[in-house]
Amino acid sequence: MLITQAQLINVSGLHARPASDFVKLAKSFQSKITVRSADAPDEDAVNAKSIVMILSQGFCKDTTIVISADGNDEQAAVSALAMAALDGSPDSATNFAAMAVLGMAVAGRRNCF
Repeated sequence: MLITQAQLINVSGLHARPASDFVKLAKSFQSKITVRSADAPDEDAVNAKSIVMILSQGFCKDTTIVISADGNDEQAAVSALAMAALDGSPDSATNFAAMAVLGMAVAGRRNCF
């Protein structure tokens, strides 16, 4: 089992499209993958392959999440999902610059519902 932490930088956290992208990426791995807020106990971890479970957590911008994977591709899963969280999307090259601009435009504003 591998565990890592990542801070969500996407303006909307893991809501709607970013959550969908995160789940789609998680589903591309065979490992069992869970995610939780860093300040939540281990038993609050949810299935990273379930859009309903991810959305139910209300992960906001700047939330530090704990990503755990257990299986034969756990290293690749943890690395890819941490990068997606840090960069805001699996397509990080294009989206990182756009999010940086958006982040500056809404600095200091809570972006979670």
